[in-house]
Amino acid sequence: METRNEGQPKFKVCTFCGDTFKVTASLSARLTSMGYDDPVRCTKCNAMKKEVITLKCHDCNNDFTLSMMQKAIMQKKFGEKYRDPLYCKKCRTQWISERGKKHDKRKIVPEGHPDWEFSGITKKGEGNKNGKRKA
Repeated sequence: METRNEGQPKFKVCTFCGDTFKVTASLSARLTSMGYDDPVRCTKCNAMKKEVITLKCHDCNNDFTLSMMQKAIMQKKFGEKYRDPLYCKKCRTQWISERGKKHDKRKIVPEGHPDWEFSGITKKGEGNKNGKRKA
């Protein structure tokens, strides 16, 4: 037999936009019975996850999608430096793997920089094995 939970609604703050939204007791009970926690985003922000824009990859010329939620998160993170991605995930992954093969993982420091000797990059024939500055 199912019991009705007629408690007071909860008011929560959206983790994304900061607006206050209401979670009814029946919704909270239903989510708990299914093993979920209470929602952390308001309905407006949840709807943004479903809205997508279609972009064209500059490398393979295929279409790829970007959700409005992803776009909003990146705009928050990068501010006015943000721009829509130019490449699809496949091309970005391929570019990163190729770049990793070409470049050494060590810190790249220009010659003449005070940390040049500590970077682990030495000229041919010079050995800087202990990582200390040369006297």
